[in-house]
Amino acid sequence: MAWNPSPKVAAARDIARKFKKQQAIVLLIDTEQGTLELASYEAKNDILREALGLLLELIPCGTPEGDKADEIIHKATMKHNQKGDSTR
Repeated sequence: MAWNPSPKVAAARDIARKFKKQQAIVLLIDTEQGTLELASYEAKNDILREALGLLLELIPCGTPEGDKADEIIHKATMKHNQKGDSTR
């Protein structure tokens, strides 16, 4: 996988290394801005989709939070499929 200098991906990479794991998915939550972001390191599509599915189970559908989560997950999956890297 190509090197990604993004600070968010670097944080996910650092977490994976610290805990001696091959992959990491980090959920970044800003309650003041009302945003959710994902950063991943070496996450494969199937594992990423499983993690995103678990996230969706935690957020009620039909709420602003649920709608935002759906939007973020859709964008993250599309970007991952288009770029083939771990940028979210």
